[in-house]
Amino acid sequence: KINKLINDKRAHIILQLEKNSIIAEVGVWKGEFSKKIYNYSFPKKLVLIDPWIFDPNIRGCAPQVNGKEPLNQKYFDNAKISTFKKFKGVKNVNIVEKDSLTASSLYDNDYFDYIYIDGEHSYEAVLNDLTCWYPKLKKNGKIFGDDFYWREENNLFSVKKAYEEFILEKKIKK
Repeated sequence: KINKLINDKRAHIILQLEKNSIIAEVGVWKGEFSKKIYNYSFPKKLVLIDPWIFDPNIRGCAPQVNGKEPLNQKYFDNAKISTFKKFKGVKNVNIVEKDSLTASSLYDNDYFDYIYIDGEHSYEAVLNDLTCWYPKLKKNGKIFGDDFYWREENNLFSVKKAYEEFILEKKIKK
């Protein structure tokens, strides 16, 4: 299993996940990384959050980067179907078809051992995700993100800037 994981640029995240943990993934897309999280960490509970809504104004998620298929609601619906198929009948996986802020309100503070954020990549969206999900993390939990060096059209490193500002504001030790 580890040999298959080595080729994934996010292997370092999975290797930090302790077994039997409670994990949230914000921004699931087709559930491919979700399946890797599940297969390698054997979580007590895995919560997958994604609204699967097409919005042509949103940048920084899989279909906008992919560019191979036309973007429309059907494309997002197929991604959702793919995720649901991967986890059909799996009792310790909850799929939450809501936006990040709404989904975060469903969980108590200090609930998750790990939170992986890979939703919309605009500065505002990343900062909002961090703000609403960070309180849901247990005291010694870890929060991860993806695409740290994502660039907006104005050349702003939106994900990097949001994380750096959030870490400074909250005085989080790296």
